[in-house]
Amino acid sequence: MKVNTIGEQDTQMQDERTLDLDDEEQAAERCAGGVEYPLDGGVEMESVYNIKFPLPEQTDPELCRDEFLKNVLEQYKTKVEKKTRSQRSRELTFIGLDGPEKTLEALAIKEMIRRSRMSSRGTTVVSIIQRRTTRLYEITLECQKASVDFMLPRLRKQLGLFSNPWPGEINNMPNKLFHWSVDHFMQRLHINQLYLDVIQRERTKSDLDCVKFRTDLHEIISLLQEVRDDFIEGRDICEYSMKLIHAAKYTTNPKWVHNFNMARQLQEELKYNSFTNRGSKNYRRSTDNRQSGMKIDFEHQQAVGPIDLRYRINWMHSCSDQVLMRLQAREELLQTELTEIRTHMKQDSMVHNNSEFVYAYLIDSFKNKIKDWEEKLETDMEKAELMCNQTSNKLQKVKDDLVFYRDQQEMFKRRIIEVRAQIEQEERDRIEEAEMRATALSLKLLNKKNKRRGKDKKKKF
Repeated sequence: MKVNTIGEQDTQMQDERTLDLDDEEQAAERCAGGVEYPLDGGVEMESVYNIKFPLPEQTDPELCRDEFLKNVLEQYKTKVEKKTRSQRSRELTFIGLDGPEKTLEALAIKEMIRRSRMSSRGTTVVSIIQRRTTRLYEITLECQKASVDFMLPRLRKQLGLFSNPWPGEINNMPNKLFHWSVDHFMQRLHINQLYLDVIQRERTKSDLDCVKFRTDLHEIISLLQEVRDDFIEGRDICEYSMKLIHAAKYTTNPKWVHNFNMARQLQEELKYNSFTNRGSKNYRRSTDNRQSGMKIDFEHQQAVGPIDLRYRINWMHSCSDQVLMRLQAREELLQTELTEIRTHMKQDSMVHNNSEFVYAYLIDSFKNKIKDWEEKLETDMEKAELMCNQTSNKLQKVKDDLVFYRDQQEMFKRRIIEVRAQIEQEERDRIEEAEMRATALSLKLLNKKNKRRGKDKKKKF
């Protein structure tokens, strides 16, 4: 979507630049040639843009704003007028020549040139201006739709922030749409949970003002949605949403409001009929004052009597509802206490009826448990006696084994001593034998050496 939108915008900008260049070229040609070329059929475009600001005020409240602007700007739109035949036959002048041509041939040639240019460019100028105007109108309409579609949901969201929270217990909280403050908004978020019928009928003035404010905001939100639907669907807002907006002025437009204002004005006139300036022509006597007072009372009774009666009836209904609410609350409290007492009585009777059975059952169960424990005790005692006998027999056997093993220990010690002595004796004998062998071997070696020496001496001699 963004790429397509950018491409369309570029195309529109290029078209507008092309149209501007064409207009500039045509204006330059007209200035250079010194001739203003009329359109086909002798039609000439005359543009007027001198719009005066500020615009005049809107006097008719029933008229739509778009219709009002359309009527105001009607005189400033592009005008198309026909030229008279006398203007067609004016002389053609060119910048840079000596003066107007007076020969018939020159006039005929220039007339042919003028007609050819008129036929080729007149339609082009008209089509370009119409196409440009149509395109600008379409772009303006699309921008209006986009802006309305963009802004109205955000405005509805902001109005929803004001209308959704229920009024709290705040005395001086302003019920204004554009009186924005974080403190006021946070105070609105304080929710009061006491939503009873009596409280709803007897709200304070600030609560009623806040409820009216919220109701008006919901109506405004619905009207904004209608306006947005008209813009999106391309409908005329003067025929749909604007009629709803004008119809919403039921507090100022209807007849009963006008009658009420007239009655109030009459009451004020009757109230101030006794003037302090006795020299004026409006001076009235005491009888007139009494009549004025009677008329004031009568008008007051006629205007305020039904309202007073209605509020008295509502007050009586409220008082009766309060008494009924209190009686109902007291009745509910007594009913709750009676129900609790009945429940306790039923529980006590059930306990009384079942206590003997429970006691007998517990006694029998305890007796059975005692018998079981006695049997277990006898069995355990027999097992303990048997284990004691077995333990004593094992102990005697261990004692006999201990005596036997002690004797064996002494015998083993003597045997170890004898074996060690025998091993030492054998070691000494082996050492002595080795020494004897070593001495014998050394003697043999000496004898051999001596014999070799004797043989060597004999050989020398």
